[in-house]
Amino acid sequence: MRGAITLAAAQSLPSDTPYRAELILIAFVVAVTTLLLQGLTLPMVIRWVKIPGDNPERLRAEYGALLSELADSGEKALEADDGGTEPDVLERVRSDSLIGKREAIGTSPDPAHDTRSEEYVRLRLVTIAAERAALLEARSRGTYSSQTLSAAQRRLDLEETRLQMVGEHP
Repeated sequence: MRGAITLAAAQSLPSDTPYRAELILIAFVVAVTTLLLQGLTLPMVIRWVKIPGDNPERLRAEYGALLSELADSGEKALEADDGGTEPDVLERVRSDSLIGKREAIGTSPDPAHDTRSEEYVRLRLVTIAAERAALLEARSRGTYSSQTLSAAQRRLDLEETRLQMVGEHP
């Protein structure tokens, strides 16, 4: 699209305009020159400014650090919960925690088949709420990249949606 408007404007000049052909040629040369000049020098400018690229290992390490931080917040929320919860349910919530190193959403047993699923869902939602608050705090600090924060937020959203669906269909 670059230069298209310039060329279109030059082409729209009335045919009896003096030097019309030269004006169209100049518009074309300027458009091509600026396109090539900026396009060919952009990689050098990026190297000179030292803009970091997306390093997959760095992003994975950053994501792991964020997940650990969120897991700590979720763990604190579980410790603060004084609902008289049975220890095995608490342990299940800890092991099944989204941030508890689980890679896929559907890898845990379906809590709908558990007689204590309501308690499980309630505790997981408390944990997710604490993790979401920690995520917002991490976002406001600017410690992590927007990609990492978005990935963690997607996982929290997916887990929360899954739990809400389980709660709706006992």
